[in-house]
Amino acid sequence: MATVMVRKLRDSGRKERLAGQFLRIPVTCHPDVFPAPLSDPSSSYKLFADAPILSTKTMDDFWEIYDVGSKSSSLDCSPLLADEFREFPPTYISVSGCDPLRDQGIEYAKKLDEAGIPVKIEIYPGYPHGWVPVIRVADVKDM
Repeated sequence: MATVMVRKLRDSGRKERLAGQFLRIPVTCHPDVFPAPLSDPSSSYKLFADAPILSTKTMDDFWEIYDVGSKSSSLDCSPLLADEFREFPPTYISVSGCDPLRDQGIEYAKKLDEAGIPVKIEIYPGYPHGWVPVIRVADVKDM
C-alpha cells in the first residue's frame, strides 16, 4: 500500500513528495500476473508454499478477500508491473528469507534500482514472514 500511495501522490498534481518509503515484506504483485521470475517453480511463492506464519494458501485467501476481480494487473494491485518510477523517493526494503513474499520484494528493489531510485534491500536468511528485525535509523539514513 505504501508504494501505491507514493505513485498516487506523485500523480495527484500535489506538490508534496515523500522523503522516502519503508517497505517491510511488501506485497508487490498479484499471483495471476506474476512476471517470469515470480512464476518460476523455484520462486519463493512456490518454494515456501507451506512456510510458518504465512503460507501461499493464506496469501491466496487474502487476495480472495481483497477481491480484485479483473484488476490484478492494475498498478494499485500490482505495483511491480510499473514501467516507470519517476520521482519515487529513496526506498528501504526488508524481506524474510523463508517467506513466500521474499522474491516480490527483491524484484521490486531491482526495478527501482534499474530506474535509478536509491534503494537498499536487506534479506534476512532463515526467517519466516512477520518476524521483527531491529532496524536503526542510522542504518538507512545514508541511502
